Amino acid sequence: MRYRPAISIALLFLLLLTATAAAAQPAPHRAALAVRWAGNRVGTYVVSFSEDSISGAELLQRAFGAALEMDWQAGGLVAAISGVGCHPPTEQTFCQCQGSGSCTYWRYFHLKGGKWVYSSQGATAYQVHDGDVEGWSWASADTPPPLYSFAQLTAPPSPTSRPPTHAPHPSPTRISPTAAPLPSSTAGSVARATLVASPSPSAQPSPQMGEGVLPSAQPSPMSGEAVAAASPSPSAQPSPTSEKGGAVGSITQNSGRTQSAPTKTQNSLITPLLALLPLVAVVLLALGRRGQRGYVLNSRTWLAWLLGALLLVSANPYYLLMLLLVCLSVYLTCTPPDGPGISGGLLLRFGLVITGFVVLFNFLTAHYGQTVIARLPSGWPAIGGILTLEGLTAGLLRGLALLTLLAVFAVFNRVMDHYELLKLIPRPLYRVGLAASVAVAFVPQTLAAARDIAAAQQLRGYRVRTRDLLPLFAPLLTLGLEKAVQMAEALETRAWGYAAPRERTRYRHVTLRRADFVVIITALTAAALALGVRLWGWLPDYSPYPSLSLPDFNPAMLLMLLLLTPAALALLRRAPHSPPQAVLGATRYEV
Repeated sequence: MRYRPAISIALLFLLLLTATAAAAQPAPHRAALAVRWAGNRVGTYVVSFSEDSISGAELLQRAFGAALEMDWQAGGLVAAISGVGCHPPTEQTFCQCQGSGSCTYWRYFHLKGGKWVYSSQGATAYQVHDGDVEGWSWASADTPPPLYSFAQLTAPPSPTSRPPTHAPHPSPTRISPTAAPLPSSTAGSVARATLVASPSPSAQPSPQMGEGVLPSAQPSPMSGEAVAAASPSPSAQPSPTSEKGGAVGSITQNSGRTQSAPTKTQNSLITPLLALLPLVAVVLLALGRRGQRGYVLNSRTWLAWLLGALLLVSANPYYLLMLLLVCLSVYLTCTPPDGPGISGGLLLRFGLVITGFVVLFNFLTAHYGQTVIARLPSGWPAIGGILTLEGLTAGLLRGLALLTLLAVFAVFNRVMDHYELLKLIPRPLYRVGLAASVAVAFVPQTLAAARDIAAAQQLRGYRVRTRDLLPLFAPLLTLGLEKAVQMAEALETRAWGYAAPRERTRYRHVTLRRADFVVIITALTAAALALGVRLWGWLPDYSPYPSLSLPDFNPAMLLMLLLLTPAALALLRRAPHSPPQAVLGATRYEV
């Protein structure tokens, strides 16, 4: 009971703070939008927003909602509006710009000084402020929408319209202003949506706005008579979208093209989780046999496995996690070769650091999406604006894809001998391959030498700290120069640069065994299937924009990923005898 006064005071303080914050909310800003489709059909919209500024892409997204299609893989390019345009990922963003003919795409304009000016920035970079008028035109030339002023687009709707001045056509039923209520002026609401018909007699109702087309021919928009108020048709109702700070209205228009976003939300997590079970079993089996030396596969085998793994990298988080499990199982079962190489653990730690940076950078700079988590002041450079769950998810996907690529190369570097890789280079490219091999092996050799020097100094009582790394550089540089001299002497001893013999002598001939054939066949099969589904578009990439949803899952991808696991299963088998070492010693040079 003694805490009741303190609790009452705290509740009163919170109530006053909430009331003050609600009273301090700024008045909503408004920006106008004019969209010109093919056939001179023009739609005008007025969007309200509470922020100081929003991007041109956000203005379109709040006006059209799910009817807006953007190519986020290409940096946020506008691909289609209400079904008009190109439809990624099945089509390229500039699908009508192929060849030397006309190039039709969505062109972006700003109203400045009473005239349209072609935008020099993309919609995701340009900031729209209160009172701005933006224009979009689907055309093959710099043809802007009709000229409107902000006052015309925001003026109260006229109660009557002009009678037709030409032979009337069967006109659609006009919707009265009271047929469908407009959303309130909250942050991001569409306050007005009108459509202007083409002056040609053959003008048909726009598929974007349905029944909002005026039946009569219209004069010049600047005369003030071309803008009429019409409530959106039932197929284009503004629907509130969950956003922190207020409802965001978006127009979902029936453009005749089925949107895939609503179907994605019906996906289930049960099937992908069940698909992970066989891969988890392989990883557990690899953990149980870790440390036991098994078969050593051929270098050609690992090249085939690398090709299959790289082609299976996608933007779907389910497939990326499965490929990570495959790489983990192979990494745990393989035995590193004798020779220099970058530690796989070092690569994976580096990948985790880069992944964290990518996630944070994308979350702070990608101001797109419908699920708003927080807001930063718009005056802050680069990071000012809304922070969305979709931006965070996109950063996680990019970081996961980068980590998967590093995991694939960590496995390849752990199992591949650089000298064996050099022997696989064709004879005409042998000299170039040797130079490339020496350059590639420079960093692994330097890292291995740095570890040896640090271990030797620790045995002498030297503490390795960040500020005391300078004494490591002198012996590291000296050791690097010594190895370079040894390499030059080895090349000169073997008559490098002179006429080479026709047949190269080998200390040990590399043969392909049954396990190698099995891994090569399965890996190449996975690579061929992955290439086929990519070329035919059967495996579209996943994007969390514009609203977050569960990705699709295709069981065929699980079968392709399982084709990479025979490498781990072959490594789990105990070798009948240890392979002979080609060269004894700490340093080995083969030409």
